[in-house]
Amino acid sequence: MSEDFRYFPLTTNNGNGWQQIAPGHYVYSSAMQSNFTYRHLIEQVETGPSASPTGQVHRNRLSALARAMAILGRADSDPACPDLCTHFEKTLTAIADSGQFKPRRLADIIGHLRWWSRHAASVRDSGKPRVPRRQDSDFTRALLRAFTDSGFTKSGLAAAASMSPMTLGDWLRGRQPRVDTRAALERVETALRLEPGALSRLVRWADSGGSAQGHLGAYRKRIAELQQDPYRLPLWAFSEDLAKQWQAFLGHQTGTVVSDLPMSRQAGWSVKRPDQTRVKATVLTTIAGGICPSAEVVARKVQGILGFLARPTSLGGRGLPLAQVQTLAWLAIPDAVDGYFRFVVNRSGKVNNGVRGMTSFILSMLDDRTGWLRHHPELAGKLPDPLASNLDWHASCESTVAVCLAWRKRYAGRSRNPKVAIACVLDADDALAAMWRGIASLDAEAESLPRGSLRRSSVKRDALILALLTCIPLRIETVAALNIDGSRGGDHIYWQGNRFRLSAGNLKNRRRPDGEAVDIALPQILNERITDYLHEHRPRIVGTQDSQFFLPSTRNPRQLWRTMNAHFIIVTRRHVPDCAGFGPHALRHVVASHYLRLHPNEHTVVAKLLLVTLGTVMKHYDQSGAELAMSLHEQDLEEAARKVARSR
Repeated sequence: MSEDFRYFPLTTNNGNGWQQIAPGHYVYSSAMQSNFTYRHLIEQVETGPSASPTGQVHRNRLSALARAMAILGRADSDPACPDLCTHFEKTLTAIADSGQFKPRRLADIIGHLRWWSRHAASVRDSGKPRVPRRQDSDFTRALLRAFTDSGFTKSGLAAAASMSPMTLGDWLRGRQPRVDTRAALERVETALRLEPGALSRLVRWADSGGSAQGHLGAYRKRIAELQQDPYRLPLWAFSEDLAKQWQAFLGHQTGTVVSDLPMSRQAGWSVKRPDQTRVKATVLTTIAGGICPSAEVVARKVQGILGFLARPTSLGGRGLPLAQVQTLAWLAIPDAVDGYFRFVVNRSGKVNNGVRGMTSFILSMLDDRTGWLRHHPELAGKLPDPLASNLDWHASCESTVAVCLAWRKRYAGRSRNPKVAIACVLDADDALAAMWRGIASLDAEAESLPRGSLRRSSVKRDALILALLTCIPLRIETVAALNIDGSRGGDHIYWQGNRFRLSAGNLKNRRRPDGEAVDIALPQILNERITDYLHEHRPRIVGTQDSQFFLPSTRNPRQLWRTMNAHFIIVTRRHVPDCAGFGPHALRHVVASHYLRLHPNEHTVVAKLLLVTLGTVMKHYDQSGAELAMSLHEQDLEEAARKVARSR
């Protein structure tokens, strides 16, 4: 008997779901869905619930199927699924190689056979549980569009790309490729005649849960879940009196209000024009006609503890009425502060940087000499009774200080390793080359888009942002606020001699006289890119609107691009190889770490490169200090071992 078990006559179902397809070979009855005959398929089309019309189109389809069966030597009683589904590409090849048809007639027959193939697949899969389709992504939509236009079947494309049809099917249903399937995806791009990277740049590269990138993804997922349960006191819940308290504190911190209270050497907060910062103007950030970026960060800490106090007890809060939480004096109540720390640790799972940052803020507010809250005991009268009437302000401040110091001792590190997001770049042989591959990927995507389109110009703008920050790793605040020229007095890029230069004064961690700006030459590798952007792409992004910004958003070019940081993360995730996405600030660490790896101990040069002070580099950007020390020690050990070996 033939070993092709597809043609073995079937036995009657034995009642328990199994059927014999050959001596000693059984399949479960659901598998028999694929053994329907040509006769069954035709009858299903003509009499089934979705019967086709009996017009000329139907007759043409029947004629095409009959010609195919004749060429293949098939009878009505033969199974249809192998020819029309499993080995459909071979069927089409046999039809084309038969030499019986002129090109136009051959194209018609193949078109009709593709219809029969799709119908046979629906009959085959009718008894199978449907795999729910995942939410479409940019990658899935691009793959489906290219697959549909190609004329390939799924099995044909899988064969052309030398990959599993099941994996390809998963991608078509919305699954994101894993890192270990990148080579297969590149072969799919080749088979579909797409530009290199046309699909891979759109992938949210997945990895195993135990990997560094997997942990980063899990962390981001947990943060997203926590954001669905907000607890901070919203702005609308701030009373007029609480807003006045905050404004008094903000005036002291920014020096916009005269105060006899001394301030620590580095405690002052800057105030910027609205077009110099991504921070929104609110009652918590606006002072003296400007915006204070530091106020937004610190205000979130205050909103946190007050929101905890007003949160229902069933959700872990204290359940106080809104009217009773309208004072900054709660920051000096030890029981409230300790309860808040327990609440946030329960949410985060550890005493992390958030807790440590909050303790630092409260300790600064309660400092004997410079603490603003310590020197405003009158605020205690705004606490609810009986707490206010029985409170010893000095003792309460001291007790709160003790609580904060105790929590600081329990510090257990960050909730995430900050190096994980940039490990994909730092672990490469050349970190800068890895970044430039991301820039090349953006350039390739732009070339695939229609010339003159807004989308093409926006991609070229993204490539410029990535290139600019790789060459000179500015803070996102500085980049977003860059002006198209210096006519308004802001930071800007201009041409001089044979290259572009940057004039910037909107910097952080850099002590300078008022009005002094840093003026530095940009690498010449940016010349052509900036020129093309200014002449072709920026005018298209801006359109008819008047925009002062060098890098405007496509959504609202007239306003400073407040979401540039989030957009940058998306760009790096899509275009930097094997990257889960990171922001511009992380790129500063990449450049600093890469430079110090090649030029150990040149921290002064890195400080000039990042436009910060040497102290800032030593504290925040030297990622390789311990590793460098161990490397040098290892060299000493190897030299000692060689000396001993030579002396024998």
